Amino acid sequence: MFLRGCAAHLRTPILIALYTGQRRKDVVHMTWKQFQGDIVRVRQSKTSALLDIACHTELRKHLDGLKRRGVVICTTAAGKAFTENSLSQALRTAVAATEGMPANRSMHGLRYAAGSRMEEAGCTVAEIESVLGHQTFKMALKYASQRLRAKAAMQKMEAVEA
Repeated sequence: MFLRGCAAHLRTPILIALYTGQRRKDVVHMTWKQFQGDIVRVRQSKTSALLDIACHTELRKHLDGLKRRGVVICTTAAGKAFTENSLSQALRTAVAATEGMPANRSMHGLRYAAGSRMEEAGCTVAEIESVLGHQTFKMALKYASQRLRAKAAMQKMEAVEA
């Protein structure tokens, strides 16, 4: 729903975050050289971890269909590189303009969503760690399972109330 209606220049960083689980800083600095078709190679700014992330088919189709403007992948509508803050602001603006969208959506939330989606798909914590670049089992589990635990909690509350 949101992704289909958002501006094309914003769709790219959202898809990168959703399919690679990378932090906002790493998304805005990602270059075309890092996208190697079947993989996305990332040197994480926070941990210096070097990750080769298999490129999801949907992300690959999207990136292959883009006109390459400059060095970085994610650019504004004017073709300039996003900064961390300008990307966050663009996302907040798009969320606010979308009817029915909760106001608290963020780039960091897409990192959590990536972990949760991998867990829902049956990925092991080790597999999730390898994509998100976490160095501890505990942190990977936090990112992967928060949404599922919250959903289970609501289901239990609704069952008691019924």
